[in-house]
Amino acid sequence: MSLKKTTYRITSFVFILLHLSCNKSVDNRIKTNTYFSIRDFFDTESKRLSDSKTSVRKTIMKGDTFEEIKLTPKNWQEELVIFSECDINKPAWVRSYSLDSIVKPDYTIVTYTTVENIPVKKIILVKNKTGVLSVSIEKNTSNLIYESSQNLIYSAKNGYEIIGEQKVYFLSPNQYRISTTFL
Repeated sequence: MSLKKTTYRITSFVFILLHLSCNKSVDNRIKTNTYFSIRDFFDTESKRLSDSKTSVRKTIMKGDTFEEIKLTPKNWQEELVIFSECDINKPAWVRSYSLDSIVKPDYTIVTYTTVENIPVKKIILVKNKTGVLSVSIEKNTSNLIYESSQNLIYSAKNGYEIIGEQKVYFLSPNQYRISTTFL
């Protein structure tokens, strides 16, 4: 067999393999959530708060400064994006979290935790028969020059709070707290 025929057969074989692999339909993949979907929950909450035209009293503390404002957010999805970005249903994290539940007569506490190097370290959900009452999220990020920790607490009836600290090496730590009460 000549070199030309061998090269032609190999090229044809590679082309056929590439063609077959490119024809796989993306629609055949079904997205399933392994864990509770934080993103879906906060999409629903955003719609509920927007539909009810909920106003808030927001208290912002950064270091020694303090500010309090009253407002009606125009876009609740943007307002709650810090929470919805903590969704742990990423394909790379499928087996990263352990699940623990405590069942009481009136409510259930569900906890997702990880020890892996993932920003979202812990999620605690308090649920009852009607739905999710509260969500608490512990988030930590660090690299060679930056360290950040955040505790995010959301109550479907009362409001939410973001408590954080940022440390940039060679600079003083930056602490902040944002407390929001639904009106």
